[in-house]
Amino acid sequence: MYEIASIIVSAVLFIAIMVIFTNERIDYISFTILAAVIACVVAGSVFGVGFSDFMNYVEFEPLFFIICMQIIIAIMEENRIFRWLILKTLHWTKADHRKFFYLICLVASLTSAIISDITVGIIFVPIVIRACRILKINPAPYLFGLSFTINIGSIYTPFSSAENILIANAF
Repeated sequence: MYEIASIIVSAVLFIAIMVIFTNERIDYISFTILAAVIACVVAGSVFGVGFSDFMNYVEFEPLFFIICMQIIIAIMEENRIFRWLILKTLHWTKADHRKFFYLICLVASLTSAIISDITVGIIFVPIVIRACRILKINPAPYLFGLSFTINIGSIYTPFSSAENILIANAF
């Protein structure tokens, strides 16, 4: 009976977070953290797990590393370092389509080895589309190559995604 109540509370919190996420004026991150804490307290009380037992299962080192990496990415994105990198790639290839393709795939692969693959996609896709418009070429093959090499690049290092960080920390 209590397990069903825990599931219902978690589902309601999840739906509430999705509703809050659609409103741009509200900071959804604080509500997400609050919802996670509430869900953990409810689940802990249902299954009889105390706070100290729960905190023993939390791996703090990977969490701090992930937070620091996201801060570095935000600073780099704010300073438009990724845009500069793509434009320099376009300049270095002297608008040669094949060289641009290979170099952009290499840059995306190496970048996704350092930061999360979704973040690389969110940053690089609009820039590659813009570069393809400048070159007056179809961006579809470039986006396919970009997505393929981003996925390949995320397995180069153990700290390219949150999952890899948690798995590497377990070993």
